Amino acid sequence: MILKQSTSVVLTFGPFLDATDGVTLETGLVSALDHATTGIMLAKNGGTLTIRHATVTASTYDAHGCYKVTLDATDTGTLGQLRVIYTDAATCLPVWKDCLVVAAPVYDDTLNGAADGWTTAMTESYAADGATMTPAQALYMIKQMLQEMAISGTTMTVKKIDGTTTAMTFTLNDATNPTSITRAT
Repeated sequence: MILKQSTSVVLTFGPFLDATDGVTLETGLVSALDHATTGIMLAKNGGTLTIRHATVTASTYDAHGCYKVTLDATDTGTLGQLRVIYTDAATCLPVWKDCLVVAAPVYDDTLNGAADGWTTAMTESYAADGATMTPAQALYMIKQMLQEMAISGTTMTVKKIDGTTTAMTFTLNDATNPTSITRAT
């Protein structure tokens, strides 16, 4: 499950199965799950297991041995893997859920559609020579190189969307049979 960093979320956690037979559903664990010292534990990005944040919303039984468990913004505050685990050998088999906490922009752009990068127009932009680029800059550079490119001698010129302004230039190693290309501007 992918979670948005520093955001409260309700997880379906379970199923909880009886420790004796491994089949019977455990339906009365709310107070045990929410216990302040022995309840649900979290391991954030490979760290040591610790109890989840103390001011959580009470868990509730859902169905089929599963519970609705709330993690708050503190619980989801660390980027990376988040293991949610509950163990009580006398009562039930161990239950765990592995989640991935991602930064809010990553979550928004890829999962919830609020800022859907595939339907929102990008702003035309090009990375400077030798600089790292954003994904949008990379797409514009590739697109324009395929659509608005001209070669004269050993110089390849790529134009912006307007078709007249130079976006970038490249130097070819040979005017007749080029085998390599280097960005010049």
